[in-house]
Amino acid sequence: MSKMKPSPHASRGPGSSTILGVALFFFLFTWGIKFDFVLGTTPLWFYVSIPLFLICIGRIGALTGFVLVAATTFALLLLHLYVATELTGMSSAGAGVDVRHIGIAVFASVTVACLAKGVLSVSSFEEAILLAVRIFLPIQLAVMIAQTVLGYSSGNSQYQHYFLPIERQGGILREPSHVGIMLSIPISILLQFPRRWIAEMGLLQSAILFMIVVLCPSATLIVSVFLNVVVLLARSNRGRLVLLAAMIVAPSLLSIAYVLRDQNPIFERIIDLLDILSGRINGHQNVSSIVYAKSVYVLQRVMESYPFGFGLDNYIFANWTYGFQLTTAFGNINERDGSSAVLKFLTEFGGAGLLLFLIVLVKHTRDAFGSGPRKMIGAIFLNLLIGNVIRGAGYFDGGFLLAFAGALTGNLASLHRRPRKMMRMKTAVQVGATPN
Repeated sequence: MSKMKPSPHASRGPGSSTILGVALFFFLFTWGIKFDFVLGTTPLWFYVSIPLFLICIGRIGALTGFVLVAATTFALLLLHLYVATELTGMSSAGAGVDVRHIGIAVFASVTVACLAKGVLSVSSFEEAILLAVRIFLPIQLAVMIAQTVLGYSSGNSQYQHYFLPIERQGGILREPSHVGIMLSIPISILLQFPRRWIAEMGLLQSAILFMIVVLCPSATLIVSVFLNVVVLLARSNRGRLVLLAAMIVAPSLLSIAYVLRDQNPIFERIIDLLDILSGRINGHQNVSSIVYAKSVYVLQRVMESYPFGFGLDNYIFANWTYGFQLTTAFGNINERDGSSAVLKFLTEFGGAGLLLFLIVLVKHTRDAFGSGPRKMIGAIFLNLLIGNVIRGAGYFDGGFLLAFAGALTGNLASLHRRPRKMMRMKTAVQVGATPN
């Protein structure tokens, strides 16, 4: 009786450590931090074309090498520009030290250190996400506290705290809405997978997350929490409860917003959006409301004249062409992204972009509401996509590219680690198999 030899790869999970390393890199380095000083001087197509070319020719090893080099390069740029140049220059000028820059440098340094110490051996994509959250949360809170203690001010009156006599600090991010997008990931894990969160994060990380939410609330964060609750109820087959809640909550919010429209920027934004929808636009309305209205108007005009889109990273030209036809209020604010990564994407890729977005959205929705191993990943990516509809700022922000890559390439489908017990059983079956 001859026995079949076990496969040399039988003891390995289906996840590829190479792809895991690539995924973790993109997750950490695109999750909310904008490299304006890099992307501002080099065309976006340059950064997109190299990894796409390597993916197309199937050279995953070459792609990994490129990613590792890019990671090191970005980190060195951060450390050099922020620590060696900007901080030194500000200190010599008597302007003090910007703790946000220090926080970004620390975040980049920790990321590179993790890569150097074997992040490529992370056994599942979920673990990579949780690792990224564990790195981000304490650094973010430390920078926010430092900014508050040092009395840092952005000079924007809209960043005043809703119920505390302080300014809402963005930490290593630029503004409170960006913090809301970033927190959509840990919040989605906490609300939808509480046992996994407690097991992996513990009470300390939970307390850190709570403190960040208290120090920097935002409309984006409130919407993210609301959407997570809706998804949680819908997954529990409580559709009637969701419908009832919507029927009660929506009119209540509109009523409260109308009564308190001059006392809270969140309610002001709701009323301004209603005014804009009715055709009333003026320079005294909420800045975000005007920006959203312009981005939707630009998308509408582009779809009428350029059904295949305005071209990669050409949103700024579409905004110049059509945006000022609607209103000149607030000038060129968000002229490069329209304050929504999805609206920017649809404007630049037209009908094809709309189809692609729907495919990705359906894919992650099915994963999020399914019972398979990709449920947690699907829920996280669904939150990222929705967050980038509400308040995204380009492709290299909020994990936008990673959410698309996960749905289209199929690589991330294999990143969930199979239980070792199942793999041992499979190996045993192969060893004991006999030919007919």
